[in-house]
Formats: sequence, C-alpha cells, structure tokens
Amino acid sequence: MSFIEPLIDCFSALPSAAGTTKMRVAIANNKMTPSRGLIAEATKYVHEKQKSLDVWINANQDTSVFNDSEIKIMEDDLFQCQELGVDGVLIGATTKDHQIDKEAMQILIGASAGMEIFFTSF
Repeated sequence: MSFIEPLIDCFSALPSAAGTTKMRVAIANNKMTPSRGLIAEATKYVHEKQKSLDVWINANQDTSVFNDSEIKIMEDDLFQCQELGVDGVLIGATTKDHQIDKEAMQILIGASAGMEIFFTSF
C-alpha cells in the first residue's frame, strides 16, 4: 500500500516534498484543481526524481457535492491530467446525504482512465 505524502499547493514546495517522500507527491490548490501550468511542471519535476504525482481534482473547495457544470469541469481537468502524464488523481463526489454520488463518480472514473484513483471527500 502506498500513501500520498505530502499534499502541496505551490511549485516552490515541490523540491522539499519530493525529497522527503519515498513514492508520491500530491498537489492541490486550496482543495481545488491546480492550474495546468503547475500540473505540467510538477509532473516533469517529480518524474525526473523517479516519483509519482497525484493531483487533487475538485471544482468547489467547500463541498464534495457537485452540480452538472462542476462535474464537467472536473472531467475536463481529468482529461488534461491524462494529457500531461499525471500518475494519479484524488477525486470524490457525494450526495447531500453524504453517500457516494455513483453517477458523478462513474463519469469521473471514466475520465481518469489510465491513472490511479484515490477517493476523497469532505
């Protein structure tokens, strides 16, 4: 079993994070999907260090209950992560009654094909 450590939110934290973890580094931006530029550069850097990069995919920093537009945003973010060579993603969607949103997760899992998937919600 591997653990995602640490979770960083800016490129300047990446060298230290990559140096302290054995396998993986995860990036987020205030519990939201980081910019394409950050994802691209972080992927290159982490892969040069023989580590894996995971990206937090989220369209709303306050909840894991998403509307259709937010799911589409996250789906596009996942396609971009694939294109950039990201190794894994942290995704999660729940209903208002704190159950897994199966319909949303089916879309997100489909869009993350080829990457490791870690479920997260808050």
